Amino acid sequence: MIDSDFLKEKINKSNYNTKYIAKELQLSERELIRKIENKRELNASEIYYLIKLLNLTLEEQDHIFFNNNVEKYSTISRI
Repeated sequence: MIDSDFLKEKINKSNYNTKYIAKELQLSERELIRKIENKRELNASEIYYLIKLLNLTLEEQDHIFFNNNVEKYSTISRI
């Protein structure tokens, strides 16, 4: 599940609205809102687009898209 409140905050602070973002993702605005509200899952390409569009830092990406209950490991630390 994503942090809906933080993602909404980042969208509100950007120069974009949900109607524009939905159009770019080829979704209806209603479907995008469902995904933001965790009623549907965002797919990898949608997450990638949001990261780039909203210029999210690595910390913001982790905060929004990764469940706090899941252990996160760096790829480098596994080598």
